[in-house]
Amino acid sequence: MSDKLRSYLLIQSLTCVLTGILTGLWCWVLGVDFAVVWGLIAFVLNYIPTLGSIVAVLPPTLLALIFQGIGRGVATLVGLAIIQVILGNFVDPRLQGRTLKLSPFVALLSIVFWGWVWGIPGALLGNSGFNPTSDIIDFHKCENQCQYSLVFPDRVQQ
Repeated sequence: MSDKLRSYLLIQSLTCVLTGILTGLWCWVLGVDFAVVWGLIAFVLNYIPTLGSIVAVLPPTLLALIFQGIGRGVATLVGLAIIQVILGNFVDPRLQGRTLKLSPFVALLSIVFWGWVWGIPGALLGNSGFNPTSDIIDFHKCENQCQYSLVFPDRVQQ
């Protein structure tokens, strides 16, 4: 396994662990039953891009809604949605971008594109699949590199 793929999977695993811990803590704070189970489920499901986040939020929200009332159900939904959005749309792409030396924009775009092409395996390996392609392209010979600063921020000489 290449170092870049290993780094990608390590960062993905760390964000999934963080999501699971925060999900379990939020459910525990609100008194939702089986908080540890919801945290473990969130950890596992967050390896599946987009759909995993949605599925991880629904069961604890429904449990809280049915057994603890509308207020607790809404609080569970809002808290878990905030956790998923912040970690999935900001933290993970930023960490992936730094680790793989891609901008967060390209990291997110790569996950979406390869997820569309190959489904779940493509989304899981999207960034690591793009990185060898970026290594083949040599931008050092280009005279005006500013146009590439969004895609390859570390390769542009200012």
